[in-house]
Amino acid sequence: MNGSISMNLDGLYTRTTVSFQPSLPYDELIINGHEVMGAGLDRISYILDIIRGMANIYERAEVMSENNFPRAPGSPPLPRRSRRWHWREAKPRDSA
Repeated sequence: MNGSISMNLDGLYTRTTVSFQPSLPYDELIINGHEVMGAGLDRISYILDIIRGMANIYERAEVMSENNFPRAPGSPPLPRRSRRWHWREAKPRDSA
């Protein structure tokens, strides 16, 4: 019996952008169009705090990540975001 697994990652991608915005009241993490809260956001904010300290940046960040593979084996899908206001828009957006 072989205790290893291999897989072909060709065709899988992730694209992540980080923008620091003075208008944000808190860090935002959006993965595949779904806002992440709780422990996932806390981990990102912790790393962003380190970066902010090193770079003398005081703004909060919007982290947007798009990918075409599961975020973790066996993870449930991210919950749908409720309708909310976004700082870049003059009207509510819907993530449905």
